[in-house]
Amino acid sequence: MVHNLRSAIDNISLTSAPVINNDCSNAINLTVNPNTICSSSTIGSTIGATQSQSGCAGSADDDVWYSFVATSTIHTVTVTPNTLYDAVVEIFSGSCGSLTSLVCQDATLAYSPEEATASGLTIGNTYYVRTYSYYSSSSDRGSFTICVTTPADPCSSITSISGCGTTTSTTIASGSGIYSTSACFNSTPGLEKIFSYTPTMSGTFAIEQISSYTTINYQYKSSATGCSGTGWTCIQDLNGNQTSYTFYMSAGTTYYIMVDPENSIGGSFTFQINCLTAPCTAGEGVGTSALGCPSVTSGGLGLSGANPDPIPCDAPSTCTTLEANYLKLGQTTNYTVESIAYAPPYQFECLANPVSVNIDDVWSEEIYLPFSFCFFGNTYNSCLIGSNGTLTFDTSNASGYAGWQFSNNLPSTVGALFNNTIYGVYHDIDPSKGGTVGWELIYLDSGCRALVASWHDIPMFSNTCILFFTPV
Repeated sequence: MVHNLRSAIDNISLTSAPVINNDCSNAINLTVNPNTICSSSTIGSTIGATQSQSGCAGSADDDVWYSFVATSTIHTVTVTPNTLYDAVVEIFSGSCGSLTSLVCQDATLAYSPEEATASGLTIGNTYYVRTYSYYSSSSDRGSFTICVTTPADPCSSITSISGCGTTTSTTIASGSGIYSTSACFNSTPGLEKIFSYTPTMSGTFAIEQISSYTTINYQYKSSATGCSGTGWTCIQDLNGNQTSYTFYMSAGTTYYIMVDPENSIGGSFTFQINCLTAPCTAGEGVGTSALGCPSVTSGGLGLSGANPDPIPCDAPSTCTTLEANYLKLGQTTNYTVESIAYAPPYQFECLANPVSVNIDDVWSEEIYLPFSFCFFGNTYNSCLIGSNGTLTFDTSNASGYAGWQFSNNLPSTVGALFNNTIYGVYHDIDPSKGGTVGWELIYLDSGCRALVASWHDIPMFSNTCILFFTPV
């Protein structure tokens, strides 16, 4: 009897139980939690699963499927490994057989939780989730828990900041936010908070962080672009008592300022917006010039522009002498470099039309001139202003990238050197860190029209403590 029992045991083979949710059509439905806490979660395993489609990251030879019905426009799926090694999470819209990947997340390693957040969801629609081990070894398969949470949408509750120097104290709850990476290129897993601010004057500003529980990433953008996860510009990431780089804002424009912490533990911090630019005094649009205006005075000889007497047709002589006096102008075919007295023909600290606002290395939009300008044998009626101290009559790069690096001597167009360009003081400055670049069309007291361009208090790229200014 014993011998027969041992023989029976020797012939037993072990096989894995079939995986119910091995493909999309058999996805297990998940309960959606109404907040960021995984009160309801599901235990799962990839052991015995086979690949249903190619992986968005790593090998998906053990992918398993889940689904959920959206109750918000934003949801986060969290997979917490038990024995599963290096989880990957992917969220899909659509239906089985016709899926569209919304997000693929593989930001953590080993047995750390993996989170994927999808925004722009339609409430009531069904979405699909698959998870698997990044690696193909059978030893990397294993068990995990999975849950769906509902993070707070920072755009749903925006706090207004009344003015410069107003201290704002904020507490961020623990939990995961929507935007896992900031415009400052840092990992920001914490909950976001958005503020709005409308400056009463144009100029440079800075964020002064008085205290914080962690590193906070400050970003901003015009509210006209809408509240979403795109279009943000980094101000700076600050930890503790620090003050940011300067940045530019225009009077009357409402801006969103988003704070995004670099961890999800939650805590309190305090900050304020500092106005660094005193209200500038706009000019009246009239400048001064010691030069005359291009003109021609013509008339009878010695008559200072008056017409000569009429000549009767039967007069013995039908000839008269005319004269013309004109302003002799220098030609824009060469140049000299010399020191001149500092006497700007017009104020250049508060010009009417700012460009390169908080952006470095760009050309402005095309600026149309109400007069023709002769430059090195060509006549132009429009131009562009570059971030780094240049004004060009080549308008083909309007709103495009303006380079900064070159190694050739003029004349040359190699590297960041350009044809038909006035090089004010051309070097690598950074309007994204502060100062103003602008232009204005004015009248001179001579009666001529003129274009004034200015780069005012722009930090050097390599050393933001050194400020540069020049008018053209």
